[in-house]
Amino acid sequence: MNLECKFFCKQCNDTPYLLYRRQRRDNPEVYEHVFWPVQGSSLQPPESSKEIKCPVCKGELERKAP
Repeated sequence: MNLECKFFCKQCNDTPYLLYRRQRRDNPEVYEHVFWPVQGSSLQPPESSKEIKCPVCKGELERKAP
């Protein structure tokens, strides 16, 4: 898995989620993206949605390069 970017919340000053890119097992030529909470966090992975909100304040998350 390769780290693509971090998503952070300006209001909370936190980076709650990381976006990874990984190869699929069934077809290694195809990649998929996976959102996952930062390591050591008690957060759950976000539900599949087009809009990913801050799990703390529900504010908009901004994308930042790793």
